[in-house]
Amino acid sequence: ATYNIRNLFDGIQDPGKEPEQAKPEKEKVALSQAMHDINADIVGMQEVESKATLTQFRDKYLTDMGYREVVLIEGNDTRGIDVALFSRYPVTAVKSHKEVRFPVPGEAQPVGFSRDLLQVRIQGPNNYALTVFVLHLKSQHGGDEADVRREAEARAAQQIIGAFQKANP
Repeated sequence: ATYNIRNLFDGIQDPGKEPEQAKPEKEKVALSQAMHDINADIVGMQEVESKATLTQFRDKYLTDMGYREVVLIEGNDTRGIDVALFSRYPVTAVKSHKEVRFPVPGEAQPVGFSRDLLQVRIQGPNNYALTVFVLHLKSQHGGDEADVRREAEARAAQQIIGAFQKANP
């Protein structure tokens, strides 16, 4: 599954990041209920502050879900929102694409993903391995300029995933 869990912040100001508010308890309870209802073996998530914040959420609300793997690499977002992953199965490799640069029409220099394109290799049941990509495009706030950036990010992700598919048919 994939789920934009919307601003899972701890409310503690991080150096160099924009101010944040902690996700209200009521919303965390509702989020945990939704995740229980979905009951996915693997969940890609968007808008997570940190691995520590996500681990605390798991340990408080999802102890019965079997998510032994928590993956998050700090990305490029100035608010500190990242992409992440829970898995019931072992994670065997993690790769970030946050350093990849690509052209954006109207920008003088190539830019990177607003957050990250996270690539995670998972060893599933019956010796089946799979690779999951988790992406959260640039916010739609910002009109046409944001749309141009989102499209450039989507094209860059398409190229990376396409190259991965070609190398791993």
